[in-house]
Amino acid sequence: MATPEEVEESEWQKLPSQLQHQFYELADGEADKHAALLNRLRKKFESLKALLEPYFKEVPNESWEGLRVAVVDGSFSPVMDTRLLGRYGVYCAGYHIYEGAELVDEGSFTSGVVFRPNEEYGRVSRAIIALLTALEERRMALSCAKRSDVDYVVVDGSFFGFVRDCIVLKRSQAEVEGFDSPSELVKALTNTTKELLDTGKAVGVIKRVRLRAIDGWLLVRNAREVETARDYKSCLQKACEVMTGAIDKAILSMIMTPSTWFSYSDLLENEPAWAYRYYSHLAMWYPMRVRGNQRPLKVSAVLEEAKRGRKRGLIEAFGEEVFELVSEGLERHYIKANEEAPACCIEAPKGMDLGPILAYCTAFSNEDTGHPFPLDLIDDDVTLPRLFTREFVEEVEARLLERSGLDLEAVRRMFAYLNPQKKWRA
Repeated sequence: MATPEEVEESEWQKLPSQLQHQFYELADGEADKHAALLNRLRKKFESLKALLEPYFKEVPNESWEGLRVAVVDGSFSPVMDTRLLGRYGVYCAGYHIYEGAELVDEGSFTSGVVFRPNEEYGRVSRAIIALLTALEERRMALSCAKRSDVDYVVVDGSFFGFVRDCIVLKRSQAEVEGFDSPSELVKALTNTTKELLDTGKAVGVIKRVRLRAIDGWLLVRNAREVETARDYKSCLQKACEVMTGAIDKAILSMIMTPSTWFSYSDLLENEPAWAYRYYSHLAMWYPMRVRGNQRPLKVSAVLEEAKRGRKRGLIEAFGEEVFELVSEGLERHYIKANEEAPACCIEAPKGMDLGPILAYCTAFSNEDTGHPFPLDLIDDDVTLPRLFTREFVEEVEARLLERSGLDLEAVRRMFAYLNPQKKWRA
């Protein structure tokens, strides 16, 4: 039996008692609001299921036990460690190889460190470490894909999911060690990603996908009803009634049946492969545009506006050539592996034979997450602990203090926290 000293204090108990009570009341209020929201969603999902069921297909019953699949992932400091000297971050990447359900190659790991000046915007520092991590992941994935004994390579995330980081870095003109310019880092990453896709073996699993393309599709489907409303408030109300307000992953997790898969290319037939991007943007943008103009707007006009905006962003981030690849050469799908797990979003080159990898991702999935089980395992291996960056910086400081010829007091002062309170916070 645990002694009182051994009982772990919850995060809640660390707060002042007055705040504890306030947050209990806030939690109760949120529960009331979400109860009403969930009831509305349930009714909408019931009617939506009939519309989407024709697009659900059975996962092919193909053999997967003999497949050799490499899984690749990486991570970086969730929060950079900021001292008077500057800002530190660390990153790493790794891979494993499975044959069927058996781990046959424990793979290897790589790591790196980033040191940035304190005056640099935090968003720029984060973009740099995120892109360096992605580059290491792509290089490792490409190395696996080139092996003759590997059938597929599964990477964590979208192949070109770093649009904002590329734009932030290019606009900043920040210096990055090892690269002549920010554009050179972006080019190295995009070229390695293209080379990986050219192998025909790569598939991406997107865990934190927030698309609302289904709502965009519903809005287009019911455009006449929405845009002919008598005034902008009625238009907004109609748009709200037509759409669910939920992301696609939530919708599909609720209404798909186990061992089925769904493709945006089927839903958005006769549209380019990347249409899910601007249909999703339409769902978010249409209400904002109507509010801003204070009148009903043509859904088709806002859709075209969303398409142009998404295109501009992709071209600014990657250039025309990569835009063509993203817009025409990559498709997204969802798999529902079992009843309890959420739907899993995958990205694959257009025209790829999906049968074997769909069967693999369904049969060898994590029952809790819905992701391929090996991908969750490599994710656990490469995830850096929250306080690791602090310990790394302390190790750098300790090694400096051991060196002769240095002003030890200067070392201690320059490695003091920019905000000293951070020293005592977990």
